[in-house]
Amino acid sequence: DASHWEAVVRSAPPLEAEHVQALGALALQQHPTYQSYPDRQFRGRGVVMSAGGRLQISNAYCAVRALRAHGCRLPVEIYYAGSSEMSAEVVEVLNGLDVSVLDIYHSLHADDADLPLRGFQIKAFAVLQSSFEEVLWLDSDSVPARNVCEALDSRIYQAHGSLFWQDWSVDPHWLTPEFMAAYGLEMIPGERELEAGQLAVSKRRCWTAL
Repeated sequence: DASHWEAVVRSAPPLEAEHVQALGALALQQHPTYQSYPDRQFRGRGVVMSAGGRLQISNAYCAVRALRAHGCRLPVEIYYAGSSEMSAEVVEVLNGLDVSVLDIYHSLHADDADLPLRGFQIKAFAVLQSSFEEVLWLDSDSVPARNVCEALDSRIYQAHGSLFWQDWSVDPHWLTPEFMAAYGLEMIPGERELEAGQLAVSKRRCWTAL
């Protein structure tokens, strides 16, 4: 609530204060561009990925092949950021896998159209702008070992409208209890970080957060 974020902002160290204040503003009110869920804009379920550059494109090709090999028949959308990230010839090859390959700059709202996006920076925008109401996000280097469609039918996803995974590692990397506290969050020693390479989300149920 407002009193919580005001207290967090007041106690934030100078290096983090600007970011904490911005997060507080987002938490307390919706972005004016996306005030309410657009009821007729999105349909169905699908897999969303991003790829740009030789390595990510190769990874995405392998990931889509693995998706299909394990029986996932959900439609797939692969986003990239401009012609410097993907040529027309590569788009044609990926289209041959029965996926839609889309330039994120053709989908962005006018307020975001000049953002210098590259690689995984487009992840949140791709989830938001994809044509699906229910999105299973996979990083291009996430190669499934089973049918990922099961995630959208899982008990946790059905209950909450979202599903996230823990990271393999318990090493906190650059995160520290002090860093988390600056954002009003508690970090339990030994607790795993969030694995951002895979997630499932219902845009209808999680629109404000998106």
